[in-house]
Amino acid sequence: MCALPRQTDLPLDGLPPGPDSISAAAASRALRIVVVGAAPLGKTQQKFNKLVARIENLRVERTRALARWDAALGAYARTIHPLETRIHDLRRDLAFELAKLWRAPKGLGKRQRSLLRDLLLLQFEYLQPRETGSGDAGLRTLYDELREDARAEEKADEEKHGGFGPPDEADDVDDDDGPAGFDRSKLRPDMSPEEILAEMARQAFENGGAGASPFGSEGNSRPHKPTASQARKQKREAELEEARKRGVATIYKQLAKVLHPDLEQDPGRRQEKERLMQELTAAYRAGDLHTLLRLELEFIHREQGDLNHLGEEKLKIYCELLAEQADELERGVAGVAMEPRYGAIRQYAHPFYTRTPDWAGIEADLADQGGSLARSLAALRGPGARAELRDALKTFADQRRRAARRPDFQGFF
Repeated sequence: MCALPRQTDLPLDGLPPGPDSISAAAASRALRIVVVGAAPLGKTQQKFNKLVARIENLRVERTRALARWDAALGAYARTIHPLETRIHDLRRDLAFELAKLWRAPKGLGKRQRSLLRDLLLLQFEYLQPRETGSGDAGLRTLYDELREDARAEEKADEEKHGGFGPPDEADDVDDDDGPAGFDRSKLRPDMSPEEILAEMARQAFENGGAGASPFGSEGNSRPHKPTASQARKQKREAELEEARKRGVATIYKQLAKVLHPDLEQDPGRRQEKERLMQELTAAYRAGDLHTLLRLELEFIHREQGDLNHLGEEKLKIYCELLAEQADELERGVAGVAMEPRYGAIRQYAHPFYTRTPDWAGIEADLADQGGSLARSLAALRGPGARAELRDALKTFADQRRRAARRPDFQGFF
């Protein structure tokens, strides 16, 4: 699979190309321990073979996933990106038309002008992510004017209410019981936050002594000695890391001696070894034990033709390292959609990124959205601009009222 040509007009331009695919021949190479004679394979040997097969299958699966998402990216570039650009341009033009009415000295009441300002600011949530580089100077100027007007209105409201907003019952009720032994009945509704903290500190002093903290004693606790099982786990992790470095480095050094192109006299073989040396170096840097073992089998143990020569202890170490590599590959397969070059299409994908986007439905929705924006823009530029504006403000006000009535579940998460 070859990476698709990057589109110069896409926001993902300049990212590195995706990893090369694994060829069918490479995926099917026999990195296996085979039965010799009548003796069956041991448990560790069977485990080694299963891990090798798992890694090869995951690599093929990842290659197929990359192919699906690259195809989706190509479809996005051909059909969706032009629609996004059209919608952005229409929304920008619409913002400028609305700004003319917002800046007009007459024709709008205070409430209508405030609604129109908020409607315009909402458009910038869609416009700003697409403005790259220097952006649009007219849009930046308009945004600054809108924000300044919003700040002035907030300041006027604060002065009107004496610097305080309406009382919020949520501020006076706290579901937390506070520190252990804390008596909430000592708190009064008229107490300031500083007075509340002072009362908490006073009670903590009386309950726990001068050194006690009103927020508990976690900050003064000493680190606990690890349990026996934690100590064994830490020791095993350290041994595994050491084995990884020793195993991968040892194979790399052995192969580097065999594959180094400077030691080859034949021009054809030298060119082949240059390619293999690049593969070896990449595998060593990535900690790719599977590729290193394959190269080792092909070029150091070619006479044996299998891995039966590996000792039990060495096999156990390799099994642990291969299992770790397989788990990492599995996470990589699951996270293909999260790779940077697919950032432009993730917003259209399934919430769990298990499927590529359904471009046919998305294209229809974007076409409808573009048509609606075009009709609104034409109405604002025509003789019925005031009527169109009134309808837009009424719809926007209704949407805000409905949103305000919806329950807020943010506090539950």
